[in-house]
Amino acid sequence: MTRRRGRQRGAILEVPLLLPSILFLALVAWTLLILLSSSFRFNVDWPRARLPLETAGIVVAVLIAALAYIRFSLDGSRSFLFLALAFVVIGANRLVFGVVLQPSIVGLQEGAYLWTVARLMMGVLLLLGAVRWATAGAEARHPLTVFLIGSLGSLAVLSAVEAPLWLLRAHLPPLATGAVRVDEVRGILPGLTGIDLAMGLVGAAVFLIAALLYVRPSDRPFSMWLPSALVVAAFSHIHYMLMPTVFGDRISTGDLLRLAFSGVLLVGLIGEMWATFLAERERTRELQGAYEAERERIQDLEEAERTRAELLGMLTHELLHPVAATRSMVLVLQRRWQDLNDDAKVELVERLDVETRNLVALAERVPSVAHSTMEPFPLLFQDREVGQLLAEAGAAPPNGHAIELRVPPEVARRRIRVDPVRILQVFRNLLSNADKFSPSGSPIVIEAEAGGDEVRFRVIDRGPGVSPEEAERLFEPFARGTTAQQGGIPGSGLGLYVSRGIVEGHGGRIWVEPGDPGGSAFSFTIPTSASAGSEA
Repeated sequence: MTRRRGRQRGAILEVPLLLPSILFLALVAWTLLILLSSSFRFNVDWPRARLPLETAGIVVAVLIAALAYIRFSLDGSRSFLFLALAFVVIGANRLVFGVVLQPSIVGLQEGAYLWTVARLMMGVLLLLGAVRWATAGAEARHPLTVFLIGSLGSLAVLSAVEAPLWLLRAHLPPLATGAVRVDEVRGILPGLTGIDLAMGLVGAAVFLIAALLYVRPSDRPFSMWLPSALVVAAFSHIHYMLMPTVFGDRISTGDLLRLAFSGVLLVGLIGEMWATFLAERERTRELQGAYEAERERIQDLEEAERTRAELLGMLTHELLHPVAATRSMVLVLQRRWQDLNDDAKVELVERLDVETRNLVALAERVPSVAHSTMEPFPLLFQDREVGQLLAEAGAAPPNGHAIELRVPPEVARRRIRVDPVRILQVFRNLLSNADKFSPSGSPIVIEAEAGGDEVRFRVIDRGPGVSPEEAERLFEPFARGTTAQQGGIPGSGLGLYVSRGIVEGHGGRIWVEPGDPGGSAFSFTIPTSASAGSEA
């Protein structure tokens, strides 16, 4: 286990260290070439370039500080906060001693001291941002307040160190010994002092240590741009140690490395912001998708709730009619039993039978409709003969109507896979509709015919028929035809809706068309294949 963890840690370190390592070796080689040969030295007198150079450095420092602060405000990573504070310090130092106070006021030696102090403080801030407690992201409640307080505190510390240096600038130790004066540098100083060596090496060490800390294994390793930039910053200290031209009229390799350091950080932060933007955009899309899905779910729940409320109201209304009629007839029988003749008593009992049948039919529909608002009808399939199903369907004919079965013998012997209880419920619903709308004494016809891989059933009445405009709407919940509404024919508008659910649960379809001659023909199909029922 320990060996495997070691291999994993090595793999984590390998990729982030690759680019900084290559960069470190290249800068070491360049520095050695500068020391060994004057052909590789870059140190030119260019007074007009100093002000644009420092101004550009200030602009880049402001951009880096702003981008680092934005990144800190997004996820609360304190590493980016310290990065922003580091460039606030270096930007303010450049503004004062590179733009406001010109090289004619700030001497070459004083500039080297002031620049080194600011860079050391910058390195310390970057070191603080590299420690483990700073890399963890935590949402800051007031990121702008934290940034402003940190900026003021950092500038106060910088001022407290640089103010004495500026006041005592005439007594600062020289950076070179011998006849060569620092302000007359033309190449590598022949006599570097201990203070110059210490300033250069300590500054380089601070930035190299920070680079190593930023590539260590952690939960959120930084990209290679940050440690690479710190390696460049370390060698800028060494080159300024060899040729201290900072804030002077001359441009050297230290200035080039200083610009490269800021440029790498700026490009890296822009890349970070772009990656953050893409991640936030993707997260926004995911949240939008989740919001849309939740809104649709809420709409479905609201629609289901409205359907249940309508169902409850409709069923309550429909139940009141047979219950009230039954109650009234029972009271008549109780109170006037002695006054009624036998024919009146028989008529009342028959009417009670009709009303109780209506209650039974309505009670059968209630669970089906309530269940259908949530999930498909549960079906228990069996193999049944078509003729057997039709015989059971016509065993209880509606009041005042004869049932006429038209089934060819070969179709009657055909077996289909159905839930017989549910299919008989479909027949009862269709026969009940035919009974309500057919003239008294007219027959109701039930037909069955086979075609292809399905059997089609038809229930034909002699009623007023259904208009094409109402044909589809009749199978919706609580839908009732114009004839039923105008004629005061009782009904809940649920029978055909329940029938459609049962038929579609079997893999079939149901529809209505004009009958022959006249009336309506309600048809539905049931597949004959063995797999139809299981798929449904």
